[in-house]
Amino acid sequence: MNHLNLILSLHHHQPIGNFPEVLELCYTRCYEPLLKAIEAHPKINITLSYSGPILQFLLEKHPEYLERLKCLIERDQIEILSDGFYEPVLAELPEEDRIGQLRKMNQWQAEHLGYAPHGVWTAEGVWSPSLAQTYFENGLRYTILRAGRFVYAGEKENELNGAFVTEHLGHPIYLFPNDTNILKRMPFGKVDDLLIYLRRVANRRNEQTFTAADIAERWGVWPGTFDSVHQSGYLSELFTTLSDASGWLKLIRFKDYLLSHKPTRLIYIPAGSRWEMGAWSLPDGSRTDYRRARRNLAIRHDSHLFLPFFRSGSFASFKARYHEANQMHKKGLWLKKLLKDSSPSQIDECQDLLWQAQCNTAYWFGTSGGLYQPHLRQAIWKRLLHAESILAANRNGWNISSHDINADGQEEVLVTHPKIFCGIHPAYGGSCFEYSLLPKHLNLASHLTRHSESLSGLTDDSLIPPSDLQEQEDQSKSDWYKRHLFQDHLFNRHTHSEDLFENKAVELGDFIDQPYEIVDSQNLSNRALITLERKGGLYRNQMHQKVTLRKTYHWGAETYQLKVVYQIINTSDLPLEAILATEVNLHLPFSKQSNDRIILEDRETSPTEISFDGYGKKIVYHSQTAGLEVQLLSEQEANLWCYPLMSSETNDKISHEVLQGNALLIGWPFDIPPKDAKTFSIKLQCAEL
Repeated sequence: MNHLNLILSLHHHQPIGNFPEVLELCYTRCYEPLLKAIEAHPKINITLSYSGPILQFLLEKHPEYLERLKCLIERDQIEILSDGFYEPVLAELPEEDRIGQLRKMNQWQAEHLGYAPHGVWTAEGVWSPSLAQTYFENGLRYTILRAGRFVYAGEKENELNGAFVTEHLGHPIYLFPNDTNILKRMPFGKVDDLLIYLRRVANRRNEQTFTAADIAERWGVWPGTFDSVHQSGYLSELFTTLSDASGWLKLIRFKDYLLSHKPTRLIYIPAGSRWEMGAWSLPDGSRTDYRRARRNLAIRHDSHLFLPFFRSGSFASFKARYHEANQMHKKGLWLKKLLKDSSPSQIDECQDLLWQAQCNTAYWFGTSGGLYQPHLRQAIWKRLLHAESILAANRNGWNISSHDINADGQEEVLVTHPKIFCGIHPAYGGSCFEYSLLPKHLNLASHLTRHSESLSGLTDDSLIPPSDLQEQEDQSKSDWYKRHLFQDHLFNRHTHSEDLFENKAVELGDFIDQPYEIVDSQNLSNRALITLERKGGLYRNQMHQKVTLRKTYHWGAETYQLKVVYQIINTSDLPLEAILATEVNLHLPFSKQSNDRIILEDRETSPTEISFDGYGKKIVYHSQTAGLEVQLLSEQEANLWCYPLMSSETNDKISHEVLQGNALLIGWPFDIPPKDAKTFSIKLQCAEL
């Protein structure tokens, strides 16, 4: 029988900010059992890689695991790959951050494992040709990409073998194609079926080498896999069978291959990600169209000629699809610029925080988790604002400046203070897109807008257990506007919170997502003021009434208090009657075990209650979890509404809802004669508990 080389590689990944109990679960159900099985089968040569947060967890909670790793390294049974320490998507980073992340990982491995890696795991498979130079200049000579990516460069997937070489500006590295045909046969198939497939592949030609690089969590953490992989004895059977097949099947590592083989040939793989990730990044309508087109193509008898080239989207497109991801990304870049004018001690302290905030998981969404996990977004914001709180020591009082901080082609107004960062978007309803309390490392606007997520047909079915394959259509509510603070509505008099929650409330005005003009700005050390104005209208019964809305933000001596004054002017010749409502979307850390609650005047409700109505002058969000109470105070009696911003999440095949934030609204009924005006005001103030 022909000889076959097989490279097995398992990548262990957990993001910044994941719950300690989740890390411990992964350790007991996956990481430790995997290592134990490798120790028990000395003929199994394997490659392992770890994200920095896991390594830090292991060092603190399970240092004995690292000692066992060192023993396996010393007996030359495993090799370890490098990666950006906090597992960023390196292709999206400036070169100096790429280098910093890689060197941190290499230095950590040298210090704690006594190991110098020569290969690298490319996070989420997001490739850029320039990474070849980055890797090479940091002593890294090879990485792994999905086999289908080689097809984009003209290779035939069924003829991929060994390793290819690519280069950037004369800096060569090796690329190993990851064979999904092998991955779909383990760990969810039968061991015998895998061996039959490998024998069939071996018969194609002699001396072939295939790579099977997987995420470790599929081997014990994914639903049902602890039982099917470990409890059932599957893993021991797999390792025993592979060891016994050594007459024709040899398990090697990447470094072993490179010592005895030359690359197949030179290749240049286009920048991008795997096809399903690109599809996930598309806007709602395009995503649905892409899914349907791919399905229609897949049923053709000759689909294999077209599907490999049928791809769309990019990892960068997640920043367009989710403005929340773009805001975190651009906040990090803005803070990085501030570092250049900082002291060496500040730079040293802040740089690692900014690297931590580059962890990729919270910047995108596929079919679960990611950006939709509030604690992961909070973890990013916590690092960003911790860094900013250090840099804010250089600030004196209030300061107003204009920057296109979100890189969206529109200037934003930044109001900064040693303890506060406030971002105002004149082009988008004059709304507040960030309100951060720097000493608390908390952004009150870090909630998630409700997005439509159509997921059917956008998963890599070959890597999912057959029992988990099903139609996935998002049925949750979606929003037609971005959820910011101090967004301006005109409603009918009989609007209720249930109407708002269901997106059935009739929007009478044209203010919510439209441009405002800055008409006044005052910046003193002890106070700041910005006035924005929009000449808009109210639309009802096929009539348009001209309305001017003026909104003034006031910051003063009470640092944690923001006052917003509204003046609504009826510039038409008819009486004007409706409700002016300001919407404040908040996200505070929430726990069912804590006494977290929302209070409308004298009535209490849970932040997760579907909808709630009241009347009075005060809404209070009491978050024991955050150690903070946020109050919205109206100077006039008003309608009070609140409802949760919920998203659906599936875990262990059970769907449950995740609180992404709360919409709190104060609405003032008005009846204004022609050419007259009325004024209303609201305060947002925060107090530590």
